[in-house]
Amino acid sequence: MTNRRSMSYTLTVRIDLMLAEQIAVLARQTNQPVSAVVREALSRHVAETQAPRATTLLRAAGSVRGEGQSATNENVRAKLRARRAKR
Repeated sequence: MTNRRSMSYTLTVRIDLMLAEQIAVLARQTNQPVSAVVREALSRHVAETQAPRATTLLRAAGSVRGEGQSATNENVRAKLRARRAKR
């Protein structure tokens, strides 16, 4: 079985000078190669982008509060309308 970590792919991207300088500064501050900084940033971005949509739903869960009423669609919509009217 092939170890996936040993496999690599070379990617060439064009970035503006300001971003390149920011990456270089971060690499020096963290004592890492520029490629490691870029790899980590890309990995984080992909992980955040591909996060399950349930995460968004879980963050929203409980954000609509009521006076002990059940969270029916009608009650939730009424609360949201009231909030929007206050803005």
